Amino acid sequence: MASATHRDQRGQTVTVAIELSKELFKANLRTVFHFSLGEAGKRDLELMEVTLGKTDPRYETFSLMFRGAREEHLEQRTYDVNHDAIGEFPLFITAVERNDAGTFYEAVFNRLLRAEG
Repeated sequence: MASATHRDQRGQTVTVAIELSKELFKANLRTVFHFSLGEAGKRDLELMEVTLGKTDPRYETFSLMFRGAREEHLEQRTYDVNHDAIGEFPLFITAVERNDAGTFYEAVFNRLLRAEG
C-alpha cells in the first residue's frame, strides 16, 4: 500500500491509501505523470507500457515504462510523482534507453501478495 494525496471538491488536501497495482497503471496508460524536481520544477513523463513479470501466486511482479523528452535526463532515484487520476506518490525510476523517440525510464514492482504460513 502507498498513500496518495489529492484535492477534494472544496480544495482540501485529502490523503488516502491506495494500492499501486498493475491494474491501476494499465488504466492510466498513455497519460502523463508529473515527476517533481523540487525547486527545479517538474518533468512530465508519459506511461507507455505496463509489463507483467514472472508469474508466482505469492508475488505480484510488473514494470512500468515511461517516456520523457530526449534532451532531458532524470537521474536514478525516488521522485514524488503526481497524476491527475491517481494523486501523489513516491516512485523509484531509472533511465534504461535514449533514442530518437525520447528517454525511457523504468519502475519495477515486486510485491508479496500473501504471507506463507
